[in-house]
Amino acid sequence: MSDYTQETSGMGEEKRKSVRHPVSVNIDTFPDPIPLGRLTNISTEGLFVQTTNLREVGTTIDLCFTLPHSPKKIRVSAEVVWVNYPVGAEEEAHYAAKPDRYILKTPGMGCRFTWISPEDKLLIERFIKDIKDKEGTTS
Repeated sequence: MSDYTQETSGMGEEKRKSVRHPVSVNIDTFPDPIPLGRLTNISTEGLFVQTTNLREVGTTIDLCFTLPHSPKKIRVSAEVVWVNYPVGAEEEAHYAAKPDRYILKTPGMGCRFTWISPEDKLLIERFIKDIKDKEGTTS
């Protein structure tokens, strides 16, 4: 698997208010169902899409996915707030030679929800609660 670098919206500090939880499901765009990548973590405020089909920071995208053990498709609108861009082979060698100076990332996009129905938000909250219950955590 290749390594990657991250570009943020220039804020440079963590703005996330809720913890992301692991998940691994396909995620598509809508209304035209075009495969986008893998949803790899989620919170009540946003998600990370592992993909090389990247959008620019500030772009709003409409997404559709189904959480494990749920038959309902969840639809959200989300703003891309940061992007991990793939690096070329030459850059990859440069980063790999200095592992103490660079944290290499999986390609994809961190997205913040700008619209989600109350019903779909509740499904995400229940999914996260189930994960916490299984882990025995309260955060």
